[in-house]
Amino acid sequence: MTDKMRLVTLTRLGLSAGFVLLGCSSPELANTTFSCLEDNDCGSGQICADLNGAMACQASADLPIRIGMSAPLQGPSEALGNEMRRGINAMLDRFNHDGGVAGRPVVLEAKNDNYDPDQARTVVEQLLDIQETSSERDQPDVRGKNSVFALVGNVGTYGLTVAVEHGNGYWSLYMQLQSAAVKQGDKVVRGQTVGTVGGGNSDYGPHLHFEIRGENQIALDPTAWLRRR
Repeated sequence: MTDKMRLVTLTRLGLSAGFVLLGCSSPELANTTFSCLEDNDCGSGQICADLNGAMACQASADLPIRIGMSAPLQGPSEALGNEMRRGINAMLDRFNHDGGVAGRPVVLEAKNDNYDPDQARTVVEQLLDIQETSSERDQPDVRGKNSVFALVGNVGTYGLTVAVEHGNGYWSLYMQLQSAAVKQGDKVVRGQTVGTVGGGNSDYGPHLHFEIRGENQIALDPTAWLRRR
């Protein structure tokens, strides 16, 4: 029924006196915060993230992606740790200048571990916001909502290294290589050669140092992990 038809009908009923047609406008939603369960529930340029203890749609540009680093920022080895931090921040500055990750900046959260293994473990647990540890070696610990997205740091004295991402937080690392047959960003398929064995000048002679890293980047028993594949 059109507004004109409504007016005619009301007039016939003797209700025309004082009749005024009122138009309804859309509500103003510009500053409204919507609850959500996942990113798909939010609009363009927004992600679903924690806001004061509840999940809500927020502007992605206001929520940087945090990566963590445990390093010696004080003490005898502080020069190494601080140089690593400066280099990573310089790389991130350039990356964020080019747009970051879908408009979201990536920031580094570095904590001092004094080059001490026990302190490094504590720092890593803080960065990952570990809420519950698993008694199973191949099962990940439970992270809290304040966990960094990933950890970054020096791999160690493993020489030329190829790291292959398998998804779900799992990586395989091939170290002490003589040469690498792949480059960053390549897709690797089963049976493909990723490098050649090196380590000829080491005390062990030519050999491959192989690791499996699971969620939280914790080294796993390769035999147990590969057996399930």
